[in-house]
Order: sequence, then C-alpha cells, then structure tokens
Amino acid sequence: MHAFMPHIAVVVLSYVNNGTVSGITLLNSKFFHMNVFQCKDITIKGVTITAPGDSPNTDGIHMGDSSKVTITGTTLAPATTASPIGPGSTGINITGVTCGPGTA
Repeated sequence: MHAFMPHIAVVVLSYVNNGTVSGITLLNSKFFHMNVFQCKDITIKGVTITAPGDSPNTDGIHMGDSSKVTITGTTLAPATTASPIGPGSTGINITGVTCGPGTA
C-alpha cells in the first residue's frame, strides 16, 4: 500500500460523541472494517466482523485519538486484526469479544 493511498473502511465514525453501533455484520472489507477517529463516549456492541482467511490486511475495529470507547459482545472472525488501538486513545474498554482463528 502506498503512503498516499487512503484507508478504506466499511463504517467510519469521525468526531462522533455519545454514539452506539450495534447489531450489524461487516463482511470482507479490504482494509478497516470499522474506523473510530477522534470520538468520545462510543459503544460498539453485538457487531460481527468477518474476512476471508487470505485477506492481507483487515483491521476489525481500528481506533485513534478517541476516548471512552467500549467494545462488547462482538465477534471478530478469521483474518482480522482484532482492535488496533492507535495513539491518543484513552479509556478503552474491551470485554466479551470473541476472536476466531487467524485473528491477531
């Protein structure tokens, strides 16, 4: 991937305060399935993320510069990088997450 190539995400939350994402399924994203950037008081629950076993780079829930993010009751299936936490993120609470084979 080139440095100038933008990351592509199926769901993008940017500058969101007091939000909830629940009960959705994300399939086969080429890069990020969900990107959380500069958000506060976000809850992600009951989300299922799946990618093929041969996917080269599929972050499940990527976040950066965010605070008070809760991820719960979520399933990250094969070949996803679970929940990379980027710089500037604080107060991250991850519980009840099921990771499938090949999940890093």
